[in-house]
Amino acid sequence: MRLLLLSIIFVLLVKSEYMDRELSSLIIDRDNILMINKSNTESLKQLVEQKNENNDLLLQREQRRVKQQGELIVTTESLHNLLYKEEKYHNHWPDDVIDWLQQPY
Repeated sequence: MRLLLLSIIFVLLVKSEYMDRELSSLIIDRDNILMINKSNTESLKQLVEQKNENNDLLLQREQRRVKQQGELIVTTESLHNLLYKEEKYHNHWPDDVIDWLQQPY
């Protein structure tokens, strides 16, 4: 009976020691996972900030492109208007009108 009791106590001590080591291992693993999680969280925050900055830059570029496109349309229309004004005075006159204009008074 004593031997059985001593064996049970020995087994429980060994089991307790094993569980303590297992618990220590799990605590170390948990701490490592928490550090990795913290690092990943920081990386994620940086990526989100970079995404927001890139979105702002893209929005500014798009606004600048729209503004330049509008200015280009206005410039193109004004050049077309100037060209039209110039061309309307340079119409090809018929030969008989030119001959009539070149006759002496």
